[in-house]
Amino acid sequence: MTVNYHRQKLSAIALALFMATTFFTLVGTSLLVHAQAVHGNHALIGSHGMVLIYDQEEGIFASHLPLYRSPHNYQIIYKVEVSEHEMIRELLAAGMVTVLPTNFDLNKLISGEAFSVEAQFFQGHFERGGQVKNTGMISFIRPVLVKKVTKEHSQAASFYTAALSKTKVIVAHKIQHPPSFDALAFMPLPGKAAAETNNVIVCDNPKTFDVSTISKQLELCGIPAPVYIEIRDFE
Repeated sequence: MTVNYHRQKLSAIALALFMATTFFTLVGTSLLVHAQAVHGNHALIGSHGMVLIYDQEEGIFASHLPLYRSPHNYQIIYKVEVSEHEMIRELLAAGMVTVLPTNFDLNKLISGEAFSVEAQFFQGHFERGGQVKNTGMISFIRPVLVKKVTKEHSQAASFYTAALSKTKVIVAHKIQHPPSFDALAFMPLPGKAAAETNNVIVCDNPKTFDVSTISKQLELCGIPAPVYIEIRDFE
């Protein structure tokens, strides 16, 4: 009787210890998963530079300057409004205009939110000798294109098309495995000369990745002269 009683008591204690260990393991795992999720949700908070592009009919758009590495591995184009609108248009007429907004969460753009932040406006590339010309507000109105950079291999050049109105689209080269390039152009809806499938224009890849060759290849593909080309970040 005494032996059986002690065995039962030890078994109960072992079961209790097992249940307690399991409970705390599950709690710890749950907390870790939650912490990782929170970190993942906020990992895109930071400095997200952009280039402004302008169409006389459609207005000003901001294109996130993508890179291969996270958290910048997104091609995002947004319709925007800016303070000092006329001054910014003059800067755009003079050449490249880049924007450095105050730190914000890129998830806002990925999810299509509308919001405003303070920003510096540069004539030229803000990381390559560009000069600050104005500090004001940039308001993100609506998303035009949101795509993640995936480093795919392809023998062809693919271009996303996104409607801006009933008469015009914006065309963006799908950044692929390096070497690649970022290119943006405005294009009228009628008279597309290139093959199009599911809002993607497919063309031959340029033989070399320089501005002149890329521009000529886009022209052969029926895409107008690009308003922006970036090569260095995708070599």
